Amino acid sequence: ITSRLADLYGGVGIANLGETEVSRQLFLDAKASLDEVIKRNPADTVAIAELIMVERMLTMQYVHHLRDTATARVHNTRGFELAEAGIALKDSNEQKILRHKWSLRTDLLQILERERKLEEAASLVTTWRAEMTPEMSERMGGGEEMAAYLAMQHAGILIGLNRGAEALEPLDFAITFRTGALKETPDNYYHLTQLMVAHGERSSASILAGDFGAAAAHADLAVDASRRIMAANPQDAGGPEGIAAMLQKRATAQSASGNAPAAQAALDEAAELLEGLIRQFPDNAFYESNLLHVGAHAVSVDAAAGSTAWSCGLIREIRSTFDVDARLADAEFIPDRTGVQPLIDANCPG
Repeated sequence: ITSRLADLYGGVGIANLGETEVSRQLFLDAKASLDEVIKRNPADTVAIAELIMVERMLTMQYVHHLRDTATARVHNTRGFELAEAGIALKDSNEQKILRHKWSLRTDLLQILERERKLEEAASLVTTWRAEMTPEMSERMGGGEEMAAYLAMQHAGILIGLNRGAEALEPLDFAITFRTGALKETPDNYYHLTQLMVAHGERSSASILAGDFGAAAAHADLAVDASRRIMAANPQDAGGPEGIAAMLQKRATAQSASGNAPAAQAALDEAAELLEGLIRQFPDNAFYESNLLHVGAHAVSVDAAAGSTAWSCGLIREIRSTFDVDARLADAEFIPDRTGVQPLIDANCPG
């Protein structure tokens, strides 16, 4: 029950209420209880499977909300240890635990991405996708979902390495799978979220591949999907966050096509959505960091158009509304793959 409450309050990747610190403490309580159960009975594979899920959710909270990859690795490693022990018992829960092991691999890839160890991540995901044979899929009780998810991660890593043309194949694979799944279950939150992300990444890969028309089209599909998600569950804190992220994809695609006004409109809306989340959850630095990334993104759009008047105005608005100067200097909170942070300092001094 405790872990289910933790999911509700602030689980990563599921509909939740945005209370991530409450969620983390509940997960830690669940972990302590399950550790005690397994200590008393190491062969309790029901408890092992449940604890693996708790370790996974803690891993993701430390990666995405607390930006603490060292602690995330501790929970991920513990999850792998539990999975190996559970699989070795070869009881009726073996299939479920095997699926958890594959999910732990996807979590490790996210840790490596956060640590900027993209070459290592690319090597691992290439190996793991090759291991997803029909035999392995059957052993897992259906590995198509995992194959699609790994394809998405593979594409994201390749994009991070500026190998966009190589990312098109795994992205098209994932989009085809999600589109087919949604035909069977049109309101499935998970499939719709994954399709949203896939279209967003397809937009990014298309820009790197030089196809700006495809980039704009997929960005628009991503924004459409994000709005459907929010409309289906207006209380989900992930709704406006998802729209804001996909609007940034649209801004990048429109900027690459030379349409600065459309890019600016997308970023203005993204900033407004994130400001609303910060007001709703004032102690959550995650939303604040996303707003700052929008500000940095705005500077890059303005720089491409030859003027920083609009972006500096947006940054002044952010600074006047929120106490963010310390965050602006924090590289952990402002991903700086394209060097936009120096542009903020040079063009929009505090």
